[in-house]
Amino acid sequence: MKLTNSKSYCHCIKVPPGEISDNILNPLTSIKGYIQLQLKDDRYVLDEKTLLLILSEIIRIEEAVKVLERHIDEKNKK
Repeated sequence: MKLTNSKSYCHCIKVPPGEISDNILNPLTSIKGYIQLQLKDDRYVLDEKTLLLILSEIIRIEEAVKVLERHIDEKNKK
């Protein structure tokens, strides 16, 4: 990932193609899908396997955001 400083002093992030999808959008799609499935079921019960999958996807999102934050912090220090 590379950070660049635009003319308006706004920090812009350049990421390789597919990285946002792999690290943020795909996990969000999984979470959204499972939630939508649960909403169709009147019982709203998630089994342990599903809960663990949702948790692992949330962790992936957290890790991706932490990487972005570190890059932004490094750029701001320069």
